[in-house]
Amino acid sequence: MPDIALLVLNTEGTGLDTPRLVEDIRRIHPGLPVLHIGERPIPGMPADVENLPDTFQIEELLETVRGLIPR
Repeated sequence: MPDIALLVLNTEGTGLDTPRLVEDIRRIHPGLPVLHIGERPIPGMPADVENLPDTFQIEELLETVRGLIPR
């Protein structure tokens, strides 16, 4: 299985149950950091999932990613 450092999602408008998707993925990759990019946080999402508004600046993205990926 490949080594995955971060999962980045944008599921707005897809009809997916994003909190369930994150839970399912974390069964395979426990503790995997997740960044959701979207207009607003999704209700029911695990508390440690970061949400970045889809109007972000590159500096905001880099800072968020640096904070999520363990060194």
